[in-house]
Amino acid sequence: MEYFSFEFTAKTDNVDKFEDELFENGCRDATVIIQGGQLIVSFDREERNYKKATDKARAEIEAAGAKIVSGPHQIY
Repeated sequence: MEYFSFEFTAKTDNVDKFEDELFENGCRDATVIIQGGQLIVSFDREERNYKKATDKARAEIEAAGAKIVSGPHQIY
């Protein structure tokens, strides 16, 4: 397993509940930043490969009620 660092930009109508929803959906490795009305969701995720890590993160963000605007963007 490897660690991958990446982020998504997302939007939601309910910013106040997004972080709680993300956590309730099993996401424990994200940092959420609110900037200019958008969410920056950063991950440091341990997974077998980059695609698996980002696909799972995308699904968690969407399950929490947000729409992906851009990403994933790899962080070096």
